[in-house]
Amino acid sequence: MGNARQHHYVQAAYLEGFLAPGEDMLWTYGRRRFKPYRGKPDTLASQRDFYNIPNAPSGVHIESYLEKSIEEPGLAALRRLTATKQPPDVNDRIALARYISFQEMRVPYAREITREHALRSTKDLAQSLRKSGLLQAEVESFAIAEGRRANRGSRFTVTQDELDELMKEMQSNPDTFDLEDMIKSGNEHARFFAAMSWEVLSAKPPSAFLTSDHPVFRSFANAGGEDALLRRDVSVCCPLDANTLLVMKHDLEYLAQSSRDAGVRKLPPITFKRISPEGMANFNRKIAETAHRWCFSGRPSDWLIKVLQGPGYRRKPEFRTMGNGTLVRMVRGDG
Repeated sequence: MGNARQHHYVQAAYLEGFLAPGEDMLWTYGRRRFKPYRGKPDTLASQRDFYNIPNAPSGVHIESYLEKSIEEPGLAALRRLTATKQPPDVNDRIALARYISFQEMRVPYAREITREHALRSTKDLAQSLRKSGLLQAEVESFAIAEGRRANRGSRFTVTQDELDELMKEMQSNPDTFDLEDMIKSGNEHARFFAAMSWEVLSAKPPSAFLTSDHPVFRSFANAGGEDALLRRDVSVCCPLDANTLLVMKHDLEYLAQSSRDAGVRKLPPITFKRISPEGMANFNRKIAETAHRWCFSGRPSDWLIKVLQGPGYRRKPEFRTMGNGTLVRMVRGDG
């Protein structure tokens, strides 16, 4: 954990797993920067007051919650997996799934999207109520995949007064009003990740994986379409340390069995594979392309300078007003 006001959005202890043997600093490459610099993990991937709770006393933030509830159990599970190369038990699998899920949702880029969606949705709904002269509206929240609803939506009623109060809260805390949504999304995605099939890819030293300030990224077997977690061809990827990368894919047989038997407890399999140098280079390039602003490497990797001169291939939001709310479509950034 950082100092009282400098909050890590990528855990320093996680970054330590990418150090070269005998080193205590990482090479840090920035988007559209022409020179790297070296820094210790505790000085990287942090932002001032990043987790401050709106309207809370000075110094009160959620980084201590993340440390105790997410980071400590998740990193311990990660370290056991990379050290033993053995399938984790259910508790470790859930802890690591949650760790990776929160790592996807807690970074600056993901939080920026969440805040923009919340602001636009609230403004659109408030304007719709004013135009109609109604005092309240029924709202439905649902996820989409390939332009279609992919799960049942939850309905709730919101009043004009509640919307006005929500807008005041957002305007008073423009950088941190999304923390509740971040935690909710992290827990929801963790359930998906735990129920996917896992493949652990190991690199042969001295080859090494990179990581970034946006270390969890998605890849797809089929070209085009949306960047949706509910797509059947999605792979969720995360480098675990310099020698290990985890790939999670939907296990359709398990999902079908789960839908038939609510009491199913057996999780999909986990496999281990040695990755070729070419395969590792492809993953490293994908890690660099999906980075937000920074890549971290245990060794000098000058090819990163060229890759990071271009735009990032992260998913991008497209917003449009629909009915009483705003629909966000996450567009793939790789094509």
